[in-house]
Amino acid sequence: MGDLRVEVLWTERAARDLGRAIGFAEERGQRAADRVARQVLERVDLLASQPELGSPVELDAEPTLYRRLVAGPYSVYYRVARGVEVTEVIVVRVWHSSRDPATLVLE
Repeated sequence: MGDLRVEVLWTERAARDLGRAIGFAEERGQRAADRVARQVLERVDLLASQPELGSPVELDAEPTLYRRLVAGPYSVYYRVARGVEVTEVIVVRVWHSSRDPATLVLE
């Protein structure tokens, strides 16, 4: 038996979050935008080999199916869906640490 394949997928909302983060950073210059993209994407790339890398997320002191991976000032929220032949890591949000976590909606 070989290793289980891991695919990293992004929801539309997560992709929009990342695009907005890069756009916001771009106001400070292209290097800032590149740094944000690199920080987030390099961390997310690690999930292909280490799907459980992030910390479990609790909401209202209750465990959830979500995990949180820190990437610079951003938190990447994702869930892991294990299948028979493939494990999917589904990125659902990219959230800046300065934003109010009470307003975070994961899906």
